[in-house]
Amino acid sequence: MKNEFEILPKSKIDKFHQLTEILLRENAKCNLTRIVEPAQIETRHYADSLIVSDILRDYEANLKVAPNLIDIGSGAGFPCLAIAIVFDNWRITSVESTGKKADFQKLAAKELGLTNFKVVSARAEDIAKEDRYWQKFDIATARAVSHLAIITEFALPFLRVGGIFLAWKGPKADQEIIESEKIVAKLGISSLESLPYSLEGMEHGRIIKAEKVKDTPTMYPRAFGILKKTVPAGPK
Repeated sequence: MKNEFEILPKSKIDKFHQLTEILLRENAKCNLTRIVEPAQIETRHYADSLIVSDILRDYEANLKVAPNLIDIGSGAGFPCLAIAIVFDNWRITSVESTGKKADFQKLAAKELGLTNFKVVSARAEDIAKEDRYWQKFDIATARAVSHLAIITEFALPFLRVGGIFLAWKGPKADQEIIESEKIVAKLGISSLESLPYSLEGMEHGRIIKAEKVKDTPTMYPRAFGILKKTVPAGPK
């Protein structure tokens, strides 16, 4: 997987520079991110978010209409804001329960003119079973959110059969995959694929990829308090 940020057209780069200005301005008012150097923002937020671009394009190539993507626990808007800038014909939904971060995303999307982007300020497990969300999305993403056993249970109910799940993890992801095998088998995906990647100045990461092959049982997702007790080492 390559650094997509380095090969973007100028119009997209300008959008990202504008996003950096918005992020730094709003971060001075309320803590949104600990990464405040523009070069680090470009690598650790933008380039890292876009590391899945080839996967997204390959998926899009097999569809007749633009995909819709849901990002679970998006924080200050990554990867969803970055994806919305680059894939501006896609429909992007961000789910973020922390009010100030959800509000920031709404503000950033408005200032950037991202008409393909919307924010839902809620917990994923509270809305997943609503008809408008249940198995309605082509792609579900989660970047550095909880243990893999937890985030797969939160994300898979949003995915339609044939959709793909993508999670950003660190170099210890293989252990989380082992610990998640039992629950993953119940959620509608056959296996989790670990794809290594690296970006200059960052430790090696993993993209966890899975295709949904059957419906998720309606008992999922369970409450977060219950899920925590099922994970050997707790959320990471």
